Amino acid sequence: MWDWCKKLLNLNILTPQNLELILSQWMNPGLSKVGTVLWRALWVSTIWNIWKERNRRTFEGTQSEIEVLKSNTLATAAEWFSTNKDCKFIPKSHIFDNPFEVAKLNIDRQTRIAIWMPPHENCLKLNFDGSSIGNPDSAGYGGTIRDHMGNYKFTYSNHVDIQQ
Repeated sequence: MWDWCKKLLNLNILTPQNLELILSQWMNPGLSKVGTVLWRALWVSTIWNIWKERNRRTFEGTQSEIEVLKSNTLATAAEWFSTNKDCKFIPKSHIFDNPFEVAKLNIDRQTRIAIWMPPHENCLKLNFDGSSIGNPDSAGYGGTIRDHMGNYKFTYSNHVDIQQ
């Protein structure tokens, strides 16, 4: 499980052998502020889900597959991560799609980010937006369709003149 966690965030740290190393090396992995929050959520979530799995095995006689344990761990970490005041605006889906990219983010609380996440292979993704100046007044909209490699397939935009 620990090797899987480190691989998710592309961390190149050793598995600690004692509590002092755990607290120093693992709790300060040298990531961005957002990356450190994600790592700590993942770290605690891993311990939590291993403990829950141990209790299921001990008291219920059941055992989860390792992929289920990993999925539960990532879901718990994403939930805890999203409650942090500095990270709550980052969609949880980004953590599932590419936790390494999220861990690299270097942002302050005022920054609002948009990360384009590609669709699955052989799928297209539509991104669109609109805005207006005043209400009612001049407005516009636009969008783009891209494939899983980020290649633009179609782009559109238009001005909308609102008559009073």
